[in-house]
Amino acid sequence: MHAEHYALSVLVDTCIPPEKLPLALNQKLPMDIRVNKALTVPEEFHARYSAHAKTYHYRILNSAIDSPFEEKYYYRVTGA
Repeated sequence: MHAEHYALSVLVDTCIPPEKLPLALNQKLPMDIRVNKALTVPEEFHARYSAHAKTYHYRILNSAIDSPFEEKYYYRVTGA
């Protein structure tokens, strides 16, 4: 599964300002997980329950030839 523009809500007890938090977190996270932005939000905000909408994209490759550039991002149909 791949997620883009995924929101996460977490309580953080730190003196690091929100604009510097992505840099600090990305130094500790694996390369396939990145933090792009951190914001201060009201305590009642919850990433899952405060969402207004969700959009899912399903990519299916219907080809005899794989794409080495996109193999992680689609489901391959064989024998179709």
